[in-house]
Amino acid sequence: MSKNAQILLENLIEQEFQNNDNYSSISDYFEFFSASQILKNQGLSDDEVDNGIVGKGLDGGCDSIYLFLNNLLITPDVVEHISAPKDSILEGSSVIIRFVASYIIKYVVYLTYQTR
Repeated sequence: MSKNAQILLENLIEQEFQNNDNYSSISDYFEFFSASQILKNQGLSDDEVDNGIVGKGLDGGCDSIYLFLNNLLITPDVVEHISAPKDSILEGSSVIIRFVASYIIKYVVYLTYQTR
């Protein structure tokens, strides 16, 4: 990323943070902003993105985790109602996001499960 692009991105994040009252620190907002950009094609609400954030900045661990089954975000209320007929094939993915130094690392694990 060019230096100019990096400066523009930092300014955009700073401006978005200033316009958002939900986050007390820019590092917390950065985790939300980055996860929402990585997952923008999933059509998640801000609350759904926020609920997947599991870490705090600079803790060295996993920052966000999202589980999708047949392109549906799996949340605790969805788990209670999941059912599939015998011999159904369920396709899922797990998205894990980490922020290390100046890099965003996105792990995607694809799963296929056939019910019995």
